Amino acid sequence: MNTTQHERNFLKTLARGLRVLAYFTPENSEASLTDLADVLECDASTASRFAYTLEELGYLERDEQTKLYRVSPKIFALTVSLSGPRNIRKVSLPFMEDLRDTTGETVVLGTRDSAEIVVIEVVETKHSLVPRGWVGGRVPVYCSALGKATLMHLTEPELKKLLDTINLVPFTEHTIVNRFNFLKDLEMARERGWSTNREEYTRGIVSVGAPIYSGNWGAPSGAICVDVPTARIPDENYIEQLAVEVTKTAIAISNVGNYNKLE
Repeated sequence: MNTTQHERNFLKTLARGLRVLAYFTPENSEASLTDLADVLECDASTASRFAYTLEELGYLERDEQTKLYRVSPKIFALTVSLSGPRNIRKVSLPFMEDLRDTTGETVVLGTRDSAEIVVIEVVETKHSLVPRGWVGGRVPVYCSALGKATLMHLTEPELKKLLDTINLVPFTEHTIVNRFNFLKDLEMARERGWSTNREEYTRGIVSVGAPIYSGNWGAPSGAICVDVPTARIPDENYIEQLAVEVTKTAIAISNVGNYNKLE
């Protein structure tokens, strides 16, 4: 496309609005009007109009006390609809409910989008102490059980290429930020067939995950995990018991086959 065609077809206002939405990440979950003005390289008045429009359309929310903006559940739902195989949610849900009933813990389903995991389904525990997951939310691959489960079968060049794009930022004092230690942890997950997140993303929450495969059992199409408050973990044996159930569930979902085909 030549320059004239580009100028005629390219909607600058739409592009700027999408730049606002792209600003929000797990690390930047909220933004002030000044932040948005910086993103758009404009004055506060113009940034305010963009924020107002996105808020009216339901894609942004504004905290009345802090005056900070954040993305709304509507944008989470949109993210999920664009994030990959939809049918995996439909197929996985009854298995997730069975896993929740068996373990008594919250079950989360996700797919990988580059260096992040997109949460596409959550079945919450019936306990009063509930680890909160949210459909459409994103978490880094390197400090989540879901993420590690989807990385387990990457080739060495693929894994190196991905890690070169990731800044291993500590979310808690337990986050693995040393690349050698992360690769060692991932190798352990690969050998046993399940992954863990031991308070690496959220203090007080341990997760156990396993990969879900497509019909041809190639690369993982997603992953499933259970999230457990440390207060309900009596010993290491409990982690291994959860791993047995999570792995069994992941295999059952994978065996359904062809769920990755879009409906």
